[in-house]
Amino acid sequence: YGGLSFGDLAIIAAPPKIGKSTMVNFIAYSVAGHKENNCRVLILDTELETDRIIARNLSALSGVNEFKIKHGLWVKNPIEKNKVHAALNTLEKYQGRVHHEYVANRSIDEVISIAKRWYVQNIKEGENCLIVYDYLKSTQDNISNAFESYELLGMKTDKLKKLVSELPRTAGLTAVQINRTGGTAMSSQIEWHCSNMYRLE
Repeated sequence: YGGLSFGDLAIIAAPPKIGKSTMVNFIAYSVAGHKENNCRVLILDTELETDRIIARNLSALSGVNEFKIKHGLWVKNPIEKNKVHAALNTLEKYQGRVHHEYVANRSIDEVISIAKRWYVQNIKEGENCLIVYDYLKSTQDNISNAFESYELLGMKTDKLKKLVSELPRTAGLTAVQINRTGGTAMSSQIEWHCSNMYRLE
């Protein structure tokens, strides 16, 4: 599809529980893992805390059950121990290249403030940046009499698009749920404000 472009916000659209987070995380780590990209990645996660993401990534890379990783049971099995250590060695190359920030129940303005502060502190001149927001949804603390939830989702998308447009050498990636008929769940306005939308089926 031409890759991720500076100033663009790409969206992965998929039904619930099909792997949106897995997909955007895979793209994020792939981008950061190639030295020629000279890219650092910020993952803004509305769903999972950092320690849970680490456990999930270790499980995906090693093939060891996530429950065993969470509870340290893998150390009792020599084969699983080797697999987890190999996965940890693989993840080492991403140290300092990928930063995960848990932003559950934060307003979009707070999230953008976090992203800008991280950018200023971590992106050096000439480096590229990918900002991942996982994922677009309305949260109860954002909903007021002034906006319906669909308007808020459109506004969130617009603000994320403006963020990646304003920051030099920065691309954006997020995800959203689609309904059973294949339409964007809750807000067609999301499609109006993003650069590209791709369906994961």
